[in-house]
Amino acid sequence: MPLRCLVCLQIIKHLDSTTVAGKRVPAVIEIEVQNETHQTQSRIRFAAVPRIGEGLRLREPDGMWASYDVLDVWYQKAEFGDVWMPYLHVRVTPGEMVGTLEADPYSDDFAAQSYETGRAAMGGGR
Repeated sequence: MPLRCLVCLQIIKHLDSTTVAGKRVPAVIEIEVQNETHQTQSRIRFAAVPRIGEGLRLREPDGMWASYDVLDVWYQKAEFGDVWMPYLHVRVTPGEMVGTLEADPYSDDFAAQSYETGRAAMGGGR
């Protein structure tokens, strides 16, 4: 059996479900997400470990939601017990950052900025 399957089985065995006040509650998996776009690391709770190539919706530093692609998934042994912790490496989906001037050269803001810097001339002057 491949290592990835063994790791998943261990995670499922340890985190399958918990009992709270006599009710079965599905467990969540806390995953460290390393964001390549903003060079940040954060711990987020998931119901399942996302696979490479899947998309996620994460909140940007400005409060807006954006789509991210999972670039890499790996596991490291935790400091406690015989548990392997998952890690994700993500990057913003191409085309998601349309609001920036660099990404959208046809926006009105970009045209106004170009005009103000003298890239457009009136009266046919050279």
